[in-house]
Amino acid sequence: MAEYAPPAARGRLLGLLTSAFAAGDVLAAVAVAAVAVAAVALLSPPELAWRILFWLGVLPALLVFWARTRVVDAPVFLAAKAKRGVAGGLASHLARVRASFAQVFDPDLRLTTIAATMLASGALSGRYVVTVWLPTYLQSTLRLDQTAVSAQMLPVLFGSFAGYVGGGYCQDRLGRRSTFATFSVASVVSILLYVWVPIGSGVLLVAAGFLLGICTSGALSGLGAYLAELFPTSVRGLGQGFSYSTGRAVAALPVVGGLAAIDGFGPAIAGSAVMYGLCLLALRFLPETRGEEFSGRELLG
Repeated sequence: MAEYAPPAARGRLLGLLTSAFAAGDVLAAVAVAAVAVAAVALLSPPELAWRILFWLGVLPALLVFWARTRVVDAPVFLAAKAKRGVAGGLASHLARVRASFAQVFDPDLRLTTIAATMLASGALSGRYVVTVWLPTYLQSTLRLDQTAVSAQMLPVLFGSFAGYVGGGYCQDRLGRRSTFATFSVASVVSILLYVWVPIGSGVLLVAAGFLLGICTSGALSGLGAYLAELFPTSVRGLGQGFSYSTGRAVAALPVVGGLAAIDGFGPAIAGSAVMYGLCLLALRFLPETRGEEFSGRELLG
């Protein structure tokens, strides 16, 4: 979708688009609380309550089928596709895929691909800690019930919405590299502050949660735009998809769970903040692309 946005507003528009993640998380948290209350009211067993919640998740997923009928390829991609030509059958298609992979790891792009993957790994790892492990931390370490967990997640998720939108604006005003670096450092601080909130300090936990949501989402906002800007049109989808998907795989590694079994969820979540070091290291090898046209990033030859 980044190809549709004008260069001067690409970060903020992608930030607004990414904020839909936070909106979906808010709806999920509300649904969890509603199902929990309904389960108590109806005396339904827990094994039925979570199945009800899972089936509720099918409803917004149906919108994907409608959205796919409205999405068309960007003109810059169609022009590049027409220039390359797409004749041939399956064998020709596989040959083009192999050539694209070779191009992504060509000496001219290899360092960019590796650094982009590191950036995605660091930013997504921090975000996954919030969305995956924070509810468990609240329930197992702070001893909150399911309804209280959902209530404490709401300020985090509202902060996430602000972080996605605000991070996008910062991407366009301050530049890609400065924004990622600033929010990465701020995310480390916010994670440490959150796990240092004493048990029973509800107001402090709400404030720390809102800050945590802003920082960790701000570090992720604009990532799609930046990854798209790093690769030429001929391999933009592959380069962006490989970097982001590999970053998701790294973020999904059960590091926090393993550390939690040794020293508890609080220290494990705090220790996970070191993943933002990957972002800072990656930015040393990545260019500033604010305001750059996609058509200007073609490989020579």
